[in-house]
Amino acid sequence: MTTTASVGVARASPFDDLASAKRRTNAKFLAGPVATARARLAALRRDLVVNGGLDVDDAREALTKATLDCATPRDSLKAYSNARDVCTLSIVTRSVTKGPAARNADDSQESMAVYDALERTKDAFGVVEAAVENSFVQQSGAEEKEKLDAAFVDADAALYDFARALAACFRFDDRSLDALREDVPGAFVEPER
Repeated sequence: MTTTASVGVARASPFDDLASAKRRTNAKFLAGPVATARARLAALRRDLVVNGGLDVDDAREALTKATLDCATPRDSLKAYSNARDVCTLSIVTRSVTKGPAARNADDSQESMAVYDALERTKDAFGVVEAAVENSFVQQSGAEEKEKLDAAFVDADAALYDFARALAACFRFDDRSLDALREDVPGAFVEPER
């Protein structure tokens, strides 16, 4: 008598595994700039609010790098920015509908959430930029430092929300989402609010 063992769990196709790995790689690639922006903003916040050790030109340059050209583009990109969007986060955002990263319809809930998060992030960057400029004009009194610190906190929270909206576009299961958070922790560390 021949018996056959029944398989209780269907095995995923190797092609499904490959597609899942590619999606995770693409998600890491898109979350990377968010982690970079958060780290640079934290360093600038430390330098301006805690240490107070930057002059206005160094602070402007550091802010441009931290905002990934989303607030004020670098001098080398200003002419180009008149014709094209040079904001790194805008480029990342377009990848959720038009790029190889995750294919979402323009009007999908996930796409719209990313675009909304991008606008909130850009607005928060504008508030940080204004607070940085004002802190030099006002000679960094206690009230100005509090406003500056609050602007940095809000910008960090906006970046965190942006990272979460990006991740949602990939529709990962819990295990894959946890792996993404481990791969790019700087993008997904809970901000102080």
